[in-house]
Amino acid sequence: MVRGAEEVVLRTAIITGSTRARSNTELLAVNAAGHLQRKGIHVYLIRLREYRFGERMGCRRCVEIKKCCIMDDMTEKIIPIIMKAHIIIVSFPVYFDNATALVKKNHG
Repeated sequence: MVRGAEEVVLRTAIITGSTRARSNTELLAVNAAGHLQRKGIHVYLIRLREYRFGERMGCRRCVEIKKCCIMDDMTEKIIPIIMKAHIIIVSFPVYFDNATALVKKNHG
């Protein structure tokens, strides 16, 4: 993507919510990452099972202080990647017509 005289490299965050390594969900996410990389798009692959998350309380303190007061991998590692991304892909298996608990618990 070219903006003015400078070239902008697109960035994609792919978030996988499977609890299992080498799952079909992860296989599809890795495949999508490969396709995007071949097109020159920078890809961050985020496997939620590899991170630590604190409990979200719905305190809304983040609105007052303009950042989350819970210091965990979501606020320190994942959100900064998502904020830099031009494209966000969320990949998760569906069990009994819903997302996994890992995805629902950590939706931010």
